[in-house]
Amino acid sequence: MIGKSASPGFAYGKIVILEDVFEKVVSKTSTDIDHELSEFERISKIVVSELEELSKNATTEDQTAIFEAHSMLAADPSFKKDIVKLINEKSLVLSCAVKETALSFMAKFEALDDDYFKERALDIKDVASRFLTKALNINSSSLRQLDNDVVLIAKDITPSQTAQIDKDKVRAFITEVGGITSHTAIIARTLEIPAIVGARGILESAANASVVAIDGLKAEIFLDPSNDLLEKWDRHIEDDTKYKEMLFKYIDAESVTEDGHQLSVLANISSVEDTEAVLKNGGEGIGLLRTEFLFMEHKTAPSEESQFEFYKKIALAMGDRPVTIRTLDIGGDKEVDYLGLDPEDNPFLGYRAIRICLDREDLFKPQLRAILRASDYGNLKIMFPMIATHNEIIKAKEILETCKKELHAENISFDPDIKIGIMIEIPAAAVMSDVLAEEVDFFSIGTNDLIQYTIAVDRMNDKLSNLYSYFDPSVIRLINMTIEGANKAGIPVGMCGSMASELQLTELLIGLGLDSFSVTSGSILSVRKNIIIANKDECHKLVPSVLAAKDKEEVLKIFSF
Repeated sequence: MIGKSASPGFAYGKIVILEDVFEKVVSKTSTDIDHELSEFERISKIVVSELEELSKNATTEDQTAIFEAHSMLAADPSFKKDIVKLINEKSLVLSCAVKETALSFMAKFEALDDDYFKERALDIKDVASRFLTKALNINSSSLRQLDNDVVLIAKDITPSQTAQIDKDKVRAFITEVGGITSHTAIIARTLEIPAIVGARGILESAANASVVAIDGLKAEIFLDPSNDLLEKWDRHIEDDTKYKEMLFKYIDAESVTEDGHQLSVLANISSVEDTEAVLKNGGEGIGLLRTEFLFMEHKTAPSEESQFEFYKKIALAMGDRPVTIRTLDIGGDKEVDYLGLDPEDNPFLGYRAIRICLDREDLFKPQLRAILRASDYGNLKIMFPMIATHNEIIKAKEILETCKKELHAENISFDPDIKIGIMIEIPAAAVMSDVLAEEVDFFSIGTNDLIQYTIAVDRMNDKLSNLYSYFDPSVIRLINMTIEGANKAGIPVGMCGSMASELQLTELLIGLGLDSFSVTSGSILSVRKNIIIANKDECHKLVPSVLAAKDKEEVLKIFSF
């Protein structure tokens, strides 16, 4: 059985199946509406108080930020308003009203084509589960009463449950749903507990098993494994421990090649809590801060002030390290009711990202003003996504200049020389990179969409997975073209797509002339190690044969895969 890798590592242990409180809610109406409403108010205060206390007593910044976010959600007016409405209009008992409201909120996030936003549904379920355990008088202390050497299996494990896990007892966990960017997965990686998510059917398959072994990296699951496999796992666990100890020596090392070429290894993040893992792994900055969730967690657009506070927290957390903030990258494939976007047949080729922002200054300007204000507290950069034409950059820069003039007139301080960059993720931008480079301070190559648009393949379509490849020579040629365009203008070029984490391609990317790698926090040390042991001149010798390759099979042969 296989799922998705949430946190790497080998582990095995006795199976413990966690129940889902949502399954315990029975559809029922109430004859005492006032009682339901007063119970809701009473429980709301308890839940918010508990979450604030958990945030205060949390042992890591990850946990603190998650519980703070959950506390805000528990007190969110729109969330509470919908629960009260169901009780009043449908006479539902509190537990049913909470579940129905949570499912409605969750469905909006789960319908999105972006894994990160899909997984925000689990945060909603986490908060709702707190309400339900109290409304149904369920004892939720089971995670504190576990035996040693167990593997938790559940439909999903909420972030607050994950935060309660005792890593001295829990060897790993597996869930049927969820993805690699969920808060649950983030905490698992922070605690360095192997974890697999999205393992469909695991609850049914594990019902009659007693022991499970997992390979967190390959996301493989073995129920009731043989003694031979367990002995093999013991060797893997020992090897893993040695490898982590070896990587540790690279935490404070500079990302310099063997022959003296300076590069940098940055991180991709989406939240304040992500910064802890970046710093823990020696990240040199943030190469991509996604901002979409700020616009999707509520029923109205985030205010300039709330955005400013968010960017400021991250700027302060990272100190003088660079933080590149990607402006709103949202579109027809992501439902945001207040934007009033029309349904589209081809949302990935439609009205999204910078195309929306240039039309909707009421969204764009508050974000730019918030970033500019936060730039007074750290080393911030602005990055525009989905740029296809020269004119889009000119318009975006004009709006940014207007924001600067407004802030100056209001005597609000900001970095007047803040760096401006663009994502190279559309083939047109790669082809025109020499022209576009004259207008910006840096490029960042977004390989996820670049591959999708270049090969005309939906990266979420399993039937086309054989076509979606980092090793396709057409993609590598566009990357080379982009780097050459940046070099001609004298600006740096990085990569923030998942291709940057592909260790088999580190040498090629160095040879092509990439200046920085922006990867997941867990990949920072591995990529840095590859940089340090590489020789750029030797890496460059790979380039001609790769650029001359006719197909990905020839590229793979060059790397002896």
